[in-house]
Amino acid sequence: MTARRSPAIALLLRPWPEPETPGAAPGPGLLGSLRGRRPGGIPGLLPGIDAYTVKVNAKFPAASPALRGIICLHSGHHGEVLALLDSATITAGRTGRAVALGTDALAPRRSAVVGVIGAGAQADLVVTGLRRLRPVSDLIIHDVSPERAYAFRARHGGRLAGSAAEVAAHAAIVVLATWSRTPCHHGQSSSV
Repeated sequence: MTARRSPAIALLLRPWPEPETPGAAPGPGLLGSLRGRRPGGIPGLLPGIDAYTVKVNAKFPAASPALRGIICLHSGHHGEVLALLDSATITAGRTGRAVALGTDALAPRRSAVVGVIGAGAQADLVVTGLRRLRPVSDLIIHDVSPERAYAFRARHGGRLAGSAAEVAAHAAIVVLATWSRTPCHHGQSSSV
C-alpha cells in the first residue's frame, strides 16, 4: 500500500539539518558555544530562528491532566527567557495532531469505525483531529474508568465497549491512548 503524503507529514519526517561546523550545535550565541557538542533534549531548534526551547515534563497518571511541566523559550543570542508555556497543552496538541495526520496518511480512505482504548485527553485530541481529516462512521470506546468512558461518549458520541478486545473486534482504526504498561489486547486483528 502506498501512503498519501501531505506537506505536513513531509515536514514532520524531514531530516534535521546539520550544523555548518561538524559536531557543533546549530545557532549562534549560547548554543553555538557548547564546545562541539550537539545539545540533547532541547527541542525546537530551527534554522534561521534565534531562539530555542527547553521542555521539562513529569507524568502523574492519577492527575488530570496527567502530564505536567513547562516549556521555556529562550533567546538564542543571550539565553534570556522570552516565554513560559504549559507543556501539557503544547505536548498533547502536538501529539494529537501528529497521530491524526499519521493515521490519515496510513489508513484506507473510507469511512471507518474508530475504536478508542483509553478515553482521556490524548484520545480527545486524536479523535477531534481524525474527524477533521476523514469521515468517521462510528466510535467504539473503552476505558478502565467507566466514568471517563461515559464522559468521552458525551463529548464525541459513539458507543461503549466492555473490553479492549471488543473495541479491536469492531473497529477498523484503533486509537490506543493509555498509561498501561501491559498489553491492552491479546488476540486477532480486526475483521473490519
